[in-house]
Amino acid sequence: MGNGAFVGEGTGLDSSLRWNDTVAEEEGMNKRITIIYVSRSGNTEQMVRAAAEGARTAGAEVRVKEASEATGADIEECDALIWGTGNYYGYMHGRLKDWFDREHQRLRKKCTAGEMKVRPYFCCLSASANPYRQLPTVERLSATMNLKKAFEAVTSKGKPTEEVLAACRRRGADLVALDTDAMKDIYKPPAPSALGNTAEMWRKPTILVVMPESGCDTTEAVSVVKEHLPEYEVKVISCADLAKE
Repeated sequence: MGNGAFVGEGTGLDSSLRWNDTVAEEEGMNKRITIIYVSRSGNTEQMVRAAAEGARTAGAEVRVKEASEATGADIEECDALIWGTGNYYGYMHGRLKDWFDREHQRLRKKCTAGEMKVRPYFCCLSASANPYRQLPTVERLSATMNLKKAFEAVTSKGKPTEEVLAACRRRGADLVALDTDAMKDIYKPPAPSALGNTAEMWRKPTILVVMPESGCDTTEAVSVVKEHLPEYEVKVISCADLAKE
């Protein structure tokens, strides 16, 4: 197969850039790959760049976008998707969550109306310790947008090794060759009763509501957090106790 191309990459990408209409259409192949990612340390970025390289080598056109610059149209116009995020306090990066806050509801409604085609995806995840903590929410929200989990996530603890980067390249190439109509969605929502020793992996991330002094009324603050951030557990703590942790 011939080499594909990057439509754009990195921050500062002009979101109006269009896909290359000269890319050949081939039955059973995903020729337009979107990557939406956030990377603070650069580790996740290395992984998604490797995945993009693999997809491009397999003949795809690749659009790489930082989450703050991406829109729902980047999914609607692609054939397949790659997510990339680190583990930030047990959750996806805030800029990726912001993408879901901005775009998910509209795409979910289109999916419910039968207006979203099936698109395969996989994740590139990094963390200093547990790179799986951010995965459940990304997978659950993806499923409601008619995104089908094609492969298990590629993960890295800390700086990705060459072995990890090679796995990202392979998965990028595999995503291009995948027959979406014949693929099996391997996403399985976790059953809380069956988590056993892996319960910690799926525990909700925590938001701390800090009291300036012991005995302050935090009822309103806690109520606001629970209303707007239902994905989080809420813990109330005093400044004095926070200093001890």
